[in-house]
Amino acid sequence: MTIGAFIFTIVLVVISLQLDVNRNTNENTPELNTWTELEKRSIHKLTLFNNDNKIKFLKNTTGVWIMSEPERIVADQARVHKVLTTILEMDIKRVLPLMDIHKKRIASNGLSVKCEFSDKTIICSLFKMPMMNKHLYIHFKGENRVLKCIEETNIDFQVKTSLYWTRRLFPFTIESIKTLVYTKNDHKVYFSQTKEGWTSSIIPGLDWQLFFSEIQNASCLEYIKGKASGDLLASYEFDFQSGRKSLLELRLLPKKGFVAFYMGTTRGQILNKETVDKYFPVIHSK
Repeated sequence: MTIGAFIFTIVLVVISLQLDVNRNTNENTPELNTWTELEKRSIHKLTLFNNDNKIKFLKNTTGVWIMSEPERIVADQARVHKVLTTILEMDIKRVLPLMDIHKKRIASNGLSVKCEFSDKTIICSLFKMPMMNKHLYIHFKGENRVLKCIEETNIDFQVKTSLYWTRRLFPFTIESIKTLVYTKNDHKVYFSQTKEGWTSSIIPGLDWQLFFSEIQNASCLEYIKGKASGDLLASYEFDFQSGRKSLLELRLLPKKGFVAFYMGTTRGQILNKETVDKYFPVIHSK
């Protein structure tokens, strides 16, 4: 960067900060939470992108966010919701005119987000300004203003797939399951969920009610790339209240150990023996 360009950039920053300081907090500030709860729930596709990378997500019929591109895998639900919460529940403090310095910050270190609702699509860019790290700036495509917000979610500006892989082995609510079939060593157990709790086709060898209350604590150590392979040890066949179905297989891979694969995904989850023993238990028949 030349000395002239450096000085010009400093001047723009100073002007931007001066405008920021002088602007009244309530002046032209739009209402907060302008999206209704129904509109928020209607978001079914999400794209994160910058100059170099792009990640696409879609929400399935059970309300679980799935990374659909560049690979297909269940997403970290908390991270996806953090991005959505930042945009849909922003705490706006000031409204600023869109300036060249804002455009440069968007281009250099911004995170762009595309949200697809049932009836509309919005695209916005999130970015930070020099010496203003406690605040987040949001620019909606097509507008000539920038919203300065209090940052409460501390989102990550990197567009990396590994940041959005879930560590949870069962990344959905247990209430969303209608029935399931658990298979191990050629033995099958059929479960169904009622208002009173879980019922099974066998006399339990463990407390199944407690088992299902703790199942969402299961997590993996790391991910490996590839589709299901190796010796099949056990499986879960899920039938959800929405009508969607899913299959989870536990396999033993040479040099990798215990790996869980969801049908249709492109990565497996490596599990330790403690997790396998607890969440893929031995079946005690009648």
